[in-house]
Amino acid sequence: DHSVVIDGGKILAILPTSELGEKYAAKARTSLPDSAVMPGFVNAHTHTPMSFLRGVSDDIPLREWLESTIWPLEFKLCGNDFVREGAELAVVEMIMAGVTTFNDMYWFPEAICDVVVRSGIRAAVGMIAIEFPFGEYGTGPDDYLAKGERMKEKFDGEPRLSWTVSLHA
Repeated sequence: DHSVVIDGGKILAILPTSELGEKYAAKARTSLPDSAVMPGFVNAHTHTPMSFLRGVSDDIPLREWLESTIWPLEFKLCGNDFVREGAELAVVEMIMAGVTTFNDMYWFPEAICDVVVRSGIRAAVGMIAIEFPFGEYGTGPDDYLAKGERMKEKFDGEPRLSWTVSLHA
């Protein structure tokens, strides 16, 4: 039977409940007797906007899935709104599942960063680098990396965002 002391969103102590009154004056108490305290989960590989493509053309080899289904759909549907709304859905699902941090690689990463900032989750967001043009997003690796650098500058100082270079074979 233990208690967690939180102040200003930070954990100050974890101690036996019997010792709580000796050391801390509670402003508020929440009793959760049939619960466990666990660390937040990390989803290390996501393409959050693809939450909208879940269940599309399952159970086929990866290359065939990408070339015959996913890439044509992405080319047709993908833009800032698709990415933002798909990321919003994925972030809500992750938060509900106990995920506190995710690593993402997708087109229009600035829209994903906007979702992260609004939601309170943490993310490492990839600046994509792949050698083919993708619709309105960009023409190739140099263009994608330049956009990524601008995104990084825009969100500089956001404590819940970090950056990766996301290479795609």
